[in-house]
Amino acid sequence: IKFKHKRTKEIFAYLVDRCGATVSTKELLTVMYGEDNQESFVRNMRADLINTFSEYGIGDALVRSGRDIGINMDKIECDYYEFLGGHRNLFRGEYMSQYSFGETTLGMLMSDK
Repeated sequence: IKFKHKRTKEIFAYLVDRCGATVSTKELLTVMYGEDNQESFVRNMRADLINTFSEYGIGDALVRSGRDIGINMDKIECDYYEFLGGHRNLFRGEYMSQYSFGETTLGMLMSDK
């Protein structure tokens, strides 16, 4: 999937990491920028994610509740979800290393391996 904004992929990765839990724009802002006030940019990336998924015909892979957004895990195929479903042989010791939020999940994956 090709997104308009480079960091939209990071939002998508974070939503995958959250395993279907919806997150607010404020949470996305905190995860992506810490204390920086980039709310309008995060809103633009969130809109990019929604628009891109709709353009690809997979808008139902997103769950939206008001301004909160999440992933419909039943509509996304990924190694992480397969691992959680019991396919332990898929994990090779690396998980979203390009994103700092992946460190917590990596710890959990390492202990479950």
